[in-house]
Amino acid sequence: MKRLVSLLVIFPTAAALVLRAIPARAIATTSTCAMCDAAPPAEEGAATAAASRSPSLITELVNNRWASTSDDIWSEMTQAFAAAAGVPYEQAKPLNPPADWEMAEIDFAAFAVLLASKGDDLPEEKSKAMFDKVDTDNNGKIPYVQYFQAVNDEANERRRGGSGGGFSFGSLFGR
Repeated sequence: MKRLVSLLVIFPTAAALVLRAIPARAIATTSTCAMCDAAPPAEEGAATAAASRSPSLITELVNNRWASTSDDIWSEMTQAFAAAAGVPYEQAKPLNPPADWEMAEIDFAAFAVLLASKGDDLPEEKSKAMFDKVDTDNNGKIPYVQYFQAVNDEANERRRGGSGGGFSFGSLFGR
């Protein structure tokens, strides 16, 4: 089941439908994310102040190929995304309409702060390249599925040593 969820990134149009059908235990309601329970950080210095996760999210995904399918990481990512999007997090329920966070989108500034809050304080050029790679409709905003894709693509690239070869979720979408 967990591996199936990771593969949903490949088919983003079907992702929202399948995510609603995930059993309740697959998306935990307890927060391991300080960003989810706190007020949004101030714009100046927010990335540095929020970067308290060790190891960083991307580093954890590099070191453990299946980490993104664990309940803890999945929950941490969804709850942090909801906070970055400024919408309440609620557990997805089968056969219900999508939750607000499932329909929300974030812009590049929120994406950069979100990465930093997960311990990945990347140069602006790198963050922008990651964002642009998954912003397939070029509207300057991405939903959760594309955030998940960007983080996992970066982990895959680092795992390959930054060679640029091999598989990435983005390659399936012509990017």
